[in-house]
Amino acid sequence: MKRKRILVIGDLHCGHLAGLTPPRYQSCDGTLWATSQREAWAWYADRLKQYRPFDLVICNGDAIAGKNPKNGGTQLLTSDRREQVKIALECLKETGAKRFRLTHGTPYHTGNSEDWEDTLCDNLKGEGYDAEIRDQPFLDVNGVIVNAKHEMGNSAQKRLRGTPLLSEGLYNDQWEGIQPRADVILRSHVHWFLHAEDGKRHWVAVPALCTLGDKFGARRCKGTVDFGFVVLDISGEGKVTVHSEKEMLASQPVTVETI
Repeated sequence: MKRKRILVIGDLHCGHLAGLTPPRYQSCDGTLWATSQREAWAWYADRLKQYRPFDLVICNGDAIAGKNPKNGGTQLLTSDRREQVKIALECLKETGAKRFRLTHGTPYHTGNSEDWEDTLCDNLKGEGYDAEIRDQPFLDVNGVIVNAKHEMGNSAQKRLRGTPLLSEGLYNDQWEGIQPRADVILRSHVHWFLHAEDGKRHWVAVPALCTLGDKFGARRCKGTVDFGFVVLDISGEGKVTVHSEKEMLASQPVTVETI
């Protein structure tokens, strides 16, 4: 069997000012948002070129931003979730892949009743792509069982972040006989990267593809976050190599005001 390459992305939050935004949807008002949108897309498009082609893309939830009712939608490019889905579709097509597996994200962003990521998947299918969406898919890749799910626990303290991630393996083990034992456990939601390895088992928290500056994060959160994505290489013999691509964009560091 030949090596399989899988791109894993998540938390695009398309439709938000901080979300991943293709050029034709970007802000043109000269603000910091406009700058960060350009920087984020340029980085994303450039890094994809370094890893193509992909045998599969896993989009691990929160592809769109949703209505953001807690802040009145004041930080949205568009509150129309149909438009947000179109933006996310363009982000996925940029990968150049033909096969996609999606997971459902947080209902706050992707729909408390209807699931707008289902619409994203339907749109991919409508354009001829091999696309499916599940709450928690289990995929056999060269004999390696890959499990993806959006949500996991979080910690603001870096030294404690391994606990909620590694716990995902324990939960998987508890479902023995119902779920297959996963060799690669992929989680998103927390917006930071972490990779743990024990023998042939891998746990990966996938970084986000949205930038800094959201009101909620800036005013209430304490822990650091990562911008980027993950690439998995799975050899014909089942050896897993995890590549992480992360970037601190030039527009992201806090500026100091001189008085």
